Amino acid sequence: MASTARSLRYALAILTTSLVTPSVWAHAHLTHQYPAANAQVTAAPQAITLNFSEGVENRIQWCKNHGAKKRKY
Repeated sequence: MASTARSLRYALAILTTSLVTPSVWAHAHLTHQYPAANAQVTAAPQAITLNFSEGVENRIQWCKNHGAKKRKY
């Protein structure tokens, strides 16, 4: 009887975890970028393009740009 109750608790814990975990995947992720990751370009591109799986929030007002020498601009 005790092992049945324990098995039921484990099953309930796994079910609860599987229902809650998808919220972790709610963040946008990068789907495409130009120039490509780790691409070596001969001249500075006129623009860079970043495509995300979701829209970007308007509240974000800054971006860090690291040059070839890892300096922050």
